[in-house]
Amino acid sequence: MKYKREFKRLFPLLLLISGVLAACALPLAQLQRVEPSAATLSTVQPSLIWQGPAEMGSPDPSQCASLQINNNQAVVETCEGSTQTLALEARYGQEWAEIEQRFAPFVHETPTERLVFNGSGSISGPAAERAVLAWARARYAEISSGRVSAAAHTVVSWHLGQIMERKNTCRHLTVLAWGYATAETIMCEGQDLMESAGGWLEPAELAQLDQWLYERAALYEDNNYIAGTGAQPMSEAEVAAAEQWAMALWERLWVADTPQPTTQPAACPVPSPSTQLFVNEAHGYCLLYPVDYTAVQTSPNEVNLVRGSVMNHVDPRVSITVGDASGRTLTQLADQLEAEYALPGVSVERGTITVAGVEAVLLDNLPGQDLNRRVVLIHNGRLYIFFFTPLGEPGPARAQMESFYQQTLDSFRFLEETVPAPTPNPAEVAVLPTDVQYIMALVNVNIRSGPGTNYEIIGRIFAGQTAQVTGVTAGGGWWRVICPDDTVGNCFATADPTLTQPATAPGNTPPTTEPIQETGTAVVESLEVQLLESFPVQGNAILRGYYPDACTVIDSYDQVMAGPTIRLRMTTRRTAEQCAQVITPFEQIVPLNIMGLPAGNYDVRVNELVAPFSLAVDNVPSLPATLATDVEYVMALADVNIYARPGIDEPAIGSVAAGMIARVTGISEDGAWWRVICPDDTDSGCWVLADPALTQPTTPP
Repeated sequence: MKYKREFKRLFPLLLLISGVLAACALPLAQLQRVEPSAATLSTVQPSLIWQGPAEMGSPDPSQCASLQINNNQAVVETCEGSTQTLALEARYGQEWAEIEQRFAPFVHETPTERLVFNGSGSISGPAAERAVLAWARARYAEISSGRVSAAAHTVVSWHLGQIMERKNTCRHLTVLAWGYATAETIMCEGQDLMESAGGWLEPAELAQLDQWLYERAALYEDNNYIAGTGAQPMSEAEVAAAEQWAMALWERLWVADTPQPTTQPAACPVPSPSTQLFVNEAHGYCLLYPVDYTAVQTSPNEVNLVRGSVMNHVDPRVSITVGDASGRTLTQLADQLEAEYALPGVSVERGTITVAGVEAVLLDNLPGQDLNRRVVLIHNGRLYIFFFTPLGEPGPARAQMESFYQQTLDSFRFLEETVPAPTPNPAEVAVLPTDVQYIMALVNVNIRSGPGTNYEIIGRIFAGQTAQVTGVTAGGGWWRVICPDDTVGNCFATADPTLTQPATAPGNTPPTTEPIQETGTAVVESLEVQLLESFPVQGNAILRGYYPDACTVIDSYDQVMAGPTIRLRMTTRRTAEQCAQVITPFEQIVPLNIMGLPAGNYDVRVNELVAPFSLAVDNVPSLPATLATDVEYVMALADVNIYARPGIDEPAIGSVAAGMIARVTGISEDGAWWRVICPDDTDSGCWVLADPALTQPTTPP
């Protein structure tokens, strides 16, 4: 199934998404509970039978937990003996139907699990079996616990850079553990989701993903990650291959989701052997472009014509954006574009041309990543903007661009005339007078176009800054404030007393409440919790936002547990080099300290943002068998590591320096490891090697 949808992430996020929204725990309220249909399940072979341990990743071989699917009913039995029967249609029906039709039948067995799958598809092999196994595990965990983790099953999150023809628009790819991927466009600043197109991985793509997930270790590369569970780190060549794989997959999904016309409209030009026809019926135009080019729709209103790949910024390319002229004249629009993109000291050539019989304004030699050219015209109330780049240096490169430019505009035709529907005005909001004249932001808060987080963000009040108040909503939940352009309009900031408080006028005695800004000068706009498929569960907090300039970097971060809340704090610093004074987007992945937490609901907080998550079972690893010993202390003969479990492949959590003494609390069954007091002075299971060349029993200090 492939689809595209346009929406904005709610604040705070989340993510995923189509794969990349917030990791939040949601009740399975939409799953319809039905009575078990024993007769049906007994007379028809189930489509899927999964058997495994109570806790994913546990070495328990009893296979006491199970999931059966038949006739769109899921029957879950836990190791405690409870049984649930649920209808799949409400939440999982479409997804299950696609899996059943996509993958071939198989029986997959491991020391702790058994999966019988009776699909009707043709895709087979180990990668396909592990994909269906990942889906079955996820559905058992969600149905048995009654909780859904919206982002826990994301195994690839990859940022693919900005779409240069579109301001503040970046590409992002999300892949789920069972091989469903989503190509997304997101805001480069803020990471809000703009549009998405989803689809299943092809067999070769799935095989490559399977290798990374099960043979390679987890990869964290800048803002990207692949949730590998193997031991071998990915090489530089493999990381580069992952970048190419992600971009190729993103482009395939995006292009596949772009509607193609079935017939050629009479008004369109006839393609030659060296050209092909592109028709955009939604926006009423068609044109010819080279046969070795690709049409990539990067948003509902924009199409890019590029050679080979959207990452090709060397060959001539054009993006065509169509929107509502909103009553503006061609001169006003051209003036606005020139003011927005021109720079002091850079000469912009402006002229008038004709495109498809309509007057247009040409803006040439506009600055940017490369010199570019824009053509603006209005037809039937619609605004058309052509963005050609790079112009290239005088010579063959410039000649190539001129030929591409001329062919594009000469072949451009309008289809039948349509008038776009007017944009509806937002509903009026009741605002009451108030004695409060100013408010101060205790954290960075958004200014929105209406009293609610579903309204557009149109500005911000930074921690410690004040805003003038012009009213309050009837429910008292939102302040109406002076807009960023200094006008009195529909601009609102939250009245949550933990985020904003009444204040004196700027310049007067400051209020006693100190601003709360726990991220230095970094503005965090979204917070997401990602839970990895492992046991014990590992989790990351993903913070996205922007710095005030390109010289600001994150210096350090920490986390404090208070009840069920993990509070994140960051400090920032500025580097010594010179840099552009422009806001710079960032993404920071913070590993969460959730090892040892009992089952329950938790949340992560940073400034005003909250991202909930849940643990279905106690997040405590099974402890290795430990025997009593008469040895009370050991001395390190050389520097030795302290491990979280007995094994040199386990995480090292400290060390004992040569000549130092550690208190012993037990010994492993094989006698190869001493259990010792941990670096935090607790007896929570810390281990050092019992190799006599490294440690030896000693007397108390």
